[in-house]
Amino acid sequence: MSPYADQGNGAEGSGPYYRQAAAQLGWADLKFKHLADVRHYPGIYQSNSVLPADMRVGYDGRTIKDVDRWVATRGERMMFVYGQNDPWSAERFEPSKHDSMLFEAPNSNHGALISKLKPADRAAAETTVKRWAGQ
Repeated sequence: MSPYADQGNGAEGSGPYYRQAAAQLGWADLKFKHLADVRHYPGIYQSNSVLPADMRVGYDGRTIKDVDRWVATRGERMMFVYGQNDPWSAERFEPSKHDSMLFEAPNSNHGALISKLKPADRAAAETTVKRWAGQ
């Protein structure tokens, strides 16, 4: 629960990420309709809810739409490794056809790693990273 603590929020730590999420990247929209009668703070799970009042901003989805379009059409040598069970990957980036790829790590969540991929995918990802590094 550290994001909700008074200490460590703001300019240091994850503050810049939460501000960018609030302003440009967006935030997971979790539905809790089945818990409506027991939720005491229904609006708490938002990027702005973890920021001090002077850092809160409104959302403008143009930036992430522009990034998404660029990744899909012009991005080069990009690798996306998503966890099978990661709710944040509901709207994944789709890599372009310019030496870019997407992998899904089975039974993984938000911290998906190349090392957690299926053996064939792991080999392909490692080979690609080495090629990109000139090895």
